[in-house]
Amino acid sequence: MKAIKNAQVAKNIQAGFTLIELMIVVAIIGILAAVALPAYQNYTVKAKLGNVLKVTQPLKTAIATCAGESGGDLAKCNSTDNTELPSLAATKEIASTTITGAGIITVTLAADVGTNVSGATITMTPAAVTGNASALAWTNATSIVQADAPSAYETIMKNN
Repeated sequence: MKAIKNAQVAKNIQAGFTLIELMIVVAIIGILAAVALPAYQNYTVKAKLGNVLKVTQPLKTAIATCAGESGGDLAKCNSTDNTELPSLAATKEIASTTITGAGIITVTLAADVGTNVSGATITMTPAAVTGNASALAWTNATSIVQADAPSAYETIMKNN
């Protein structure tokens, strides 16, 4: 008789989650995803821009070498007058690169880099360092609007 009562009590014990508990868990996951997704997207854009800036280092080195060999005359360091300057092939992040007069590098970003960043340009301008003809200081500029993509803008401008 006692065994029958224990069996009936065991049937009444809760064996899972209630609907309310499951809805609370889903709501918490939704809130976390809503916060995490924009932050993740910012990090991926910053990583892609960091890659773009690193990939252009050989171009900067070639322009510095050209400037040193031409006695500091940056006007000779462009892809039209100096065919020895390297060029970059298109990548996932870079649509095209050009080296124009005075060694100015212009990078056009690819279409899938990120929101408010895709298709933008980054311009890297060299200037001779006073007192050291073989050294160059680089200044970055971009067509990215700071208000639209602040983390992307900051990533580019902090590399001046």
